[in-house]
Amino acid sequence: MINKITVLQSIKNQKYTKLYLITISILILSILLVFKFQNYINKTAIDELKNNVINRKLELVYINNDNSSINDLINKIKKIETIIDLYPIYPTVSCDYNENYKIFLQYENILELPKTINKRKLEDSNNEIIIPTSINNDLKSIDLNCIIDSENKTITLDVIDYYKQESDLNIAFVSKNVMNILTENHEFGKKFYAIVDDYDNLDNTIIKLDNIGFSSDIVNSLSNLELNNYFRLSKTINFGIYILYCLIIVILFVIIKYYMYDEKNNIAILKTLGYSTFIITFIMITRFLVLILISSIISICMYIINIFILSFFDFGSYNNFFQISYYDLYAFFNCLKTIIVLILFSMLTFYLKIKRIEPIVLFKD
Repeated sequence: MINKITVLQSIKNQKYTKLYLITISILILSILLVFKFQNYINKTAIDELKNNVINRKLELVYINNDNSSINDLINKIKKIETIIDLYPIYPTVSCDYNENYKIFLQYENILELPKTINKRKLEDSNNEIIIPTSINNDLKSIDLNCIIDSENKTITLDVIDYYKQESDLNIAFVSKNVMNILTENHEFGKKFYAIVDDYDNLDNTIIKLDNIGFSSDIVNSLSNLELNNYFRLSKTINFGIYILYCLIIVILFVIIKYYMYDEKNNIAILKTLGYSTFIITFIMITRFLVLILISSIISICMYIINIFILSFFDFGSYNNFFQISYYDLYAFFNCLKTIIVLILFSMLTFYLKIKRIEPIVLFKD
């Protein structure tokens, strides 16, 4: 039976222990940061851009010169399965409220509406409105006198919720039914907004729309450029990870080489005492694991402290990166896998080096 003191012999007396700890700690911290950044780019930057409804929104214009009615065109478009919402491009309608306020009515897809106080949603079949808090926070209904194409229309709407406006304009959001009433008997051209279910389906949807006579443009045309930049960055990060792995293997090999040099006398003694190469490898690996364990604890503590400190600063759109979140679990998980691979690599390296050591040669030194 191997004495515990032999297996877990203190590593304090090793010549380069502090250097080993610092080097391994920096390597592990690098792995954590790289994996966190990789996951941030893939899950936050790329996925959020893809899921943002404005980046999946198409502006459609019917370009065929025929007598197709609006309803006929809507029915054609709705046959395309990737389109999850469709509505005419309504104008912004100017309305007066109590002779003191001018309110501008807009219709937006439910996914594009601002965050409301009570988190209620407009029902397209009802006469409903969401108003800014600057007007009034206690209204149950509101009477508006609206002007559209020089025609006055008075309408009473149910106030279902409020939102905090970011501009000086009093913009209110209304249900589709309200817009249909206000724009009744007014022709605004055969133009529509369509929402596609998935960003990856945009190109295929545009082709299908072209086949039925529609010219289609992505409303936020800059999203393609932004996504391509993130895709290139993601590929660069993946390449950087491979480089980091190679660097870690080289550095680990150097550390093991010097670690074995420090331990050569102990290995000679153990071989003289009759321990097998396998048992000596186990003893050396156990001591080396203590180094890795201490380094891992140091790295994780440094990682959490750095993220915690940086979370107090404003980094704009990158604020999410400097928060403790599920990205860190992803980073820790990948770091753990890397450490396991390093341990297996170390075991094989230790075994091969120990097998070549001859105690007699070492004692002659």
